[in-house]
Amino acid sequence: MTASVTVCNQGTDYSPQTQAQLYVSMDDELTPMGLGGPGYPVTDQAPLGMVQVPDLFPGRCATVSTNFWPTLPPDAQNVHGAYYVGAIIDEQSSVQELREDNNVFIHGLVGVGDGPDLVITAMSIPTSVAPSQAFTLSARACNQGTQPSGPTEAQLYLSIDTALTPTWTSPSFPLRDQTLIGQVSVSALAPGQCEAVSTTATATLPPDAQGDGVYYIGAIIDGASWEHELREDNNVFVKGLIGIGNRPDLVIRELSAPASVAPGQPLAVTVKTCNQGTQPSSPTLVQLFLSLDDELSSPSVGYPVRDQLELTGTSLPALGAGQCLTQVLSGPAMLPPDAQGDGRYFLGAIIDDSNQVHELREDNNSFAKTPIGVGLRSDLVVTALTSVPSVQVGASFSATVQVCNQGTQPSSASSVFLYTSLNAVLTAESPLSGGPNPQDQRLIGVAMVGAMNPGGCFSQSLTVSADLPPRAMGMPGAYFLGAYADAEEALSELREDNNSRVTGLLLTP
Repeated sequence: MTASVTVCNQGTDYSPQTQAQLYVSMDDELTPMGLGGPGYPVTDQAPLGMVQVPDLFPGRCATVSTNFWPTLPPDAQNVHGAYYVGAIIDEQSSVQELREDNNVFIHGLVGVGDGPDLVITAMSIPTSVAPSQAFTLSARACNQGTQPSGPTEAQLYLSIDTALTPTWTSPSFPLRDQTLIGQVSVSALAPGQCEAVSTTATATLPPDAQGDGVYYIGAIIDGASWEHELREDNNVFVKGLIGIGNRPDLVIRELSAPASVAPGQPLAVTVKTCNQGTQPSSPTLVQLFLSLDDELSSPSVGYPVRDQLELTGTSLPALGAGQCLTQVLSGPAMLPPDAQGDGRYFLGAIIDDSNQVHELREDNNSFAKTPIGVGLRSDLVVTALTSVPSVQVGASFSATVQVCNQGTQPSSASSVFLYTSLNAVLTAESPLSGGPNPQDQRLIGVAMVGAMNPGGCFSQSLTVSADLPPRAMGMPGAYFLGAYADAEEALSELREDNNSRVTGLLLTP
């Protein structure tokens, strides 16, 4: 089998190369078995293999892989079933770290042995239905085991909470927090095979339900235990929340705005609001906010909220069930009280904060996912990067990069660096700075970018050499081609999180 391990340096200093030791364990605790171990036999775990972890700059991660052969711990006595897999980084304590208590990672349970392992991996449900209404429910059933499974069934439930109990094995007393709403047949599946199944279910509320509101829909595959599986702990799948009842349900689906705005200047934001409930909604209010983060607090919480500021609001008319409305909200771009000046902020909106509308769900009325630059600075963004899909290692190829100034002020002349990289994230550290160079990326070209007014763009084609990053160890394969605007961080921008762009590149022998 193949295992991939992602190791990150969360410290403040450069970390040298080290190792990560993989284990299989009977519980969720790992004991170092190498040098400096407990000094007595550890029988509830067994080593799987070791991976070499390269040097890492602060804040950087590396994903390394290795092949291993599953070996059960001595206490397992060759019993097939579910075991924990984990890893210990720097087990030998060769690296002096800020913290030595966080080097153990438990991946979770893995089936080891000969047998099927049936799971539900996905479900598709409507956002809301009326009580007793029939609706279509789709699921994806998979066999993650090592042996074929026979035909079985999946039971579908409507529940008050996220805990599901198979009706086949329910206690002697009736289950009042869930109700069976349907079942579907699942065919025999080969190892690794999946099957899409669907059925018509009826929205029947559990006995303890309190009427209209929000509920969970889930499924249990092979609840009767017809199959002897490697794992019996993963047969339950809970999709999540669905509104059931005769009420509206207002949500904000989309919010779009300019990339940046000057403080105090007019800001026009497009907001799309929908009623995904089963009944028409009454008129209410949509409020627009500028926030320091991507979470909004209700302005009616009773105490001052300093990390967000309401910019404007507008009336939302009545919406029929399933109806949407797009509105443009305009107001001055004022900063929240705790704002630290020019930088990146988030635009968000809250609908029906005063709870004028009695909805199926009251937990989905806020939306804050749109970043925006606010201030008097430039903002360089790599908006396009194109090249050939594959090239021989060391050969020349052409790449075209486009950089735009999405800020509010003109940008001075700068540069954009082109890299080959092992990762989809590039490091903003110039090889010209004299410091240690990132080993997971290699600079292959530099394009000079002239001064640009707000909204201006620059495009240039470069002929570069397909050189491998140092950590690639000369091995051809799939890598990233990346471009980083202002990689030397010479400009003071509204946003420093949007300067890079990567695309795939196959380097062949």
